[in-house]
Amino acid sequence: MLDTWDSNDKDLEITGPTYKAKEAILREIAHYFHSAEKTEAGREELESLIKPLIPRLKCPISAAETLRQIEERSGILVARAIDRYAFAHRTLQEYLTAVKLSGNKDFDLQFFAPYLRAEPWREVILLYAGLVEDATALLRFILSQPDDDDLNMLILAGQCLAEDAQLDESARAEALKRLETAFRSPEAARNPLTFRRLGETLAAIGGSDMLAFFADLLDKGEPAQRAVAANALGQVGKTSDPAAAAERLIAHLSLDNKVKTSRAICLALAELGVKEERVLTALKQVRREGNEALRGPVLWALRGGSWCNYRLSARCACRDWGSTWYRSSDIGFRVLVSPIFSES
Repeated sequence: MLDTWDSNDKDLEITGPTYKAKEAILREIAHYFHSAEKTEAGREELESLIKPLIPRLKCPISAAETLRQIEERSGILVARAIDRYAFAHRTLQEYLTAVKLSGNKDFDLQFFAPYLRAEPWREVILLYAGLVEDATALLRFILSQPDDDDLNMLILAGQCLAEDAQLDESARAEALKRLETAFRSPEAARNPLTFRRLGETLAAIGGSDMLAFFADLLDKGEPAQRAVAANALGQVGKTSDPAAAAERLIAHLSLDNKVKTSRAICLALAELGVKEERVLTALKQVRREGNEALRGPVLWALRGGSWCNYRLSARCACRDWGSTWYRSSDIGFRVLVSPIFSES
């Protein structure tokens, strides 16, 4: 956005700060907001912040005029009320804060220490991991911190891996091993929220290794592990090998007698969107068995997960699964259930 307006300003011969100067000013404002836990600030407050930057950035206009141009011509910093300014979206503030920190060659990772468990800083830390040339020091710093019962530090380290950050392979392998060990441990399974977050983090890391890891858990894991593993296979398989993931899932669909696992398998198949005959046959067999708890997930999977959201599918599941109109009381409109659900 800044680049577009910068080109237009040159065409119109508007005197003002350069593209790089505007970006530097926005980074300072973003960092100021985030460090002070602000979401907006007044005109005078921002002009005071910009004023010392004017000589260094060689801006040809005053701080007040610079702020006016940035607000009117960037679309990044916007007026929320008279003389009150905020970033158009929280993500812009987080990204610009991370850019400022990653561009500082003398940046000390200890700066992050008070913020590692602070939700407003999580995205900044992850963006920083993806922006720096080598995030190994950050990963080791996070893993060196005392962890809590919810394994927040370990999960944050795993989320850095999912950002596809540049890392030393030994550091990556160490973090991955600790995540896998924690996920397999009985202690994690006793904390459903932490257990689910560990599974989601490993799934987000993705790749063939994670596909094999979750396939093995689906084969040999405890019931709770199998359900999470099924969900994860839907996510990992979508970006690595959908057909292979679908094969592992349908192999368990008829074998596993746990409804929770079967539901997870159906939803994972919906996520994968594989419409091979073997997959459809397995799903139709589950439908014939008439387990009411599986109706919504099977509908969702048979349609490939793309026709509407799962909640609506669950609402629309009825005893007669043929070509019929059903009304969703939640959403207030009708959905046509296709004849694909009829026996053939």
